[in-house]
Amino acid sequence: MNLAVDELRGQLGRFKTFLDQDPDNTNLLGQIAEIHYRLGEFDEANSLIEKALKIAQDDQSIQFLKSNIAMASGQAEIAIDILEALINSGNTESGVRYNLAYALLYDGRHEEASIQLDQINNESEKLPEVSLLRARVLHHVGDLEQAIRCAEQYISLNPNHAEASGILALLNYDEGHNEIARKWAEQTLAIHEANIDALITLGSIAIDGQEREEANRYFKSATARHPTSGRAWSGMGLTDMLGMDIEKAIIDLTKAVKFMPNHIGTWHSLAWCHLIKDDIAGAKQSMQSAMDLDHNFGESHGGLAVIDILEGSIDAAKIKTKKALRLDPLSFSGRFAESLLLEGQGNSQAAKKVITQILNYKIGNDTETVQMKITQHMKSPRVQNYTKKR
Repeated sequence: MNLAVDELRGQLGRFKTFLDQDPDNTNLLGQIAEIHYRLGEFDEANSLIEKALKIAQDDQSIQFLKSNIAMASGQAEIAIDILEALINSGNTESGVRYNLAYALLYDGRHEEASIQLDQINNESEKLPEVSLLRARVLHHVGDLEQAIRCAEQYISLNPNHAEASGILALLNYDEGHNEIARKWAEQTLAIHEANIDALITLGSIAIDGQEREEANRYFKSATARHPTSGRAWSGMGLTDMLGMDIEKAIIDLTKAVKFMPNHIGTWHSLAWCHLIKDDIAGAKQSMQSAMDLDHNFGESHGGLAVIDILEGSIDAAKIKTKKALRLDPLSFSGRFAESLLLEGQGNSQAAKKVITQILNYKIGNDTETVQMKITQHMKSPRVQNYTKKR
């Protein structure tokens, strides 16, 4: 046990002694709840918060703490409700708006998060974390160039800040600047070995280089230290595919979509894995989940066309293939479906033989395999940062 935890436990014991003498003291209840929160003991913290609110339901400091606990325990919607109520009651402190922006980002409501940050933009000197959070918001909406500028602005004032350099690593990777990304990621891990953004960055660079063992090392660390990171599990799934361990890939990609349900590219990868295992129903369900996110995304139409071919629905496959290529002439799933239709002339059995070797299959005269195309597809900014609009 480290010294910080020892100290917190000592404070907890002292405050509980005081609380025994004054059980309805809301300040003490809040202080004890804060310690439990810092120790990660959210149930104990919430129990004390509820007791305090029964005594003083309008105590905004207690309500604010309750929102922090909700966010820490993954309950963004509860945090949003509390913080919005505080603002509506007249509490427009920058810390309240900042936390609301963070909760909105976590809940996938990026435009609303940006609006809250705009309200406190002129207070960035007092609250420099605003520019860092804005970088994350811009990342999710696909404005990588501006996001990089925001993160660079923050780190220029806060050198050796692990979170900032980690964000810069991932932003540069998604922008295609791999060597810059590697530099920031390595610098980050030298400061904080568990930084999720840096681990994902180096793991992704390793996948690009077909370095499976290296990728596995980074993503194994990322998923162990951050078990609710959808992108880490997605990277682990792609690493599994690189090693042709499709059964494990399905397990890891299923975890990824659990924690990142609006990530269209992960649904695609999961669908391809189901196809390789001849699970047409599973592939169809996953690809339809991708389609539900965006009916105008060519890759989903192409993927569903491939499934139609395997089911023998050739006419339906032709329609979907045309739509896929009309929406995106470079769609790899659309081109794959077109290739199956041309080579198999609508023969679903011939198509199934190709599916069994899908990762090593080359579309037409392309020099890259489908496995490489899937990896590239996952790097696309639209796929990487895609979130269903509300």
